[in-house]
Amino acid sequence: MQSSAQFRISSVQDTLVAVWAGEPTVARLSEMVQALRSLHATHLEGVHLYNLITTRTGIPNKPARDLMARQFEAMRGKLISAAIVLEHSGVQYTLSRAVIGTLLTMTRNPFALKIFEKRDAAGQWLSTRSRASSEAIVTLAMEIETKMGVADVSPGADTKAGVVTPRSR
Repeated sequence: MQSSAQFRISSVQDTLVAVWAGEPTVARLSEMVQALRSLHATHLEGVHLYNLITTRTGIPNKPARDLMARQFEAMRGKLISAAIVLEHSGVQYTLSRAVIGTLLTMTRNPFALKIFEKRDAAGQWLSTRSRASSEAIVTLAMEIETKMGVADVSPGADTKAGVVTPRSR
C-alpha cells in the first residue's frame, strides 16, 4: 500500500482502491496512474478503479486535470471501468461531476465510468465488472480510511456530505 496522510491506494485482485482526503495533486495522480499500470502488468485483461473522493478533497487544478485527461487516454484498453464515489454536496458535487464529465468527453470515454453517492452502490456496480467482490472493495476502502485517520465508517453505511447514517435495509 502506498500512502500519504491525504491519499492512499491499495488493490484487491484486479481492482485498485484509491481514497482521497486531500488535494488531487499531479504527484498523487501520477502515483495512482503508476499503481494502475503496475496492477495491469499482473492483470493483462484489464484493471478497475474504485475512487473514493471524500468531502476533504478539492477540485483538481489545471495541471492535475490535464494530467488526468492524458492518462485517461493512455489507459484506454487497460483501465476497463471506474466507480467514483463523490461524497461532496452542493456546488462542490456539481463541480466535481462537471470536471469528470469534461475529462471523459475530451478523451472520448476510454472506459466505463459511473459516479455514485453511496459506497456500497459503487462497490456493487464495480464488482459486476471486476474479479473483486463488492464487500472486498468497500471493506478495503474503509480499512484505508481508518489507517489514514479520516473516517470511521462501517461498510454498510451510506454517506452523503460527510455525514454517516445507518443504512436502511
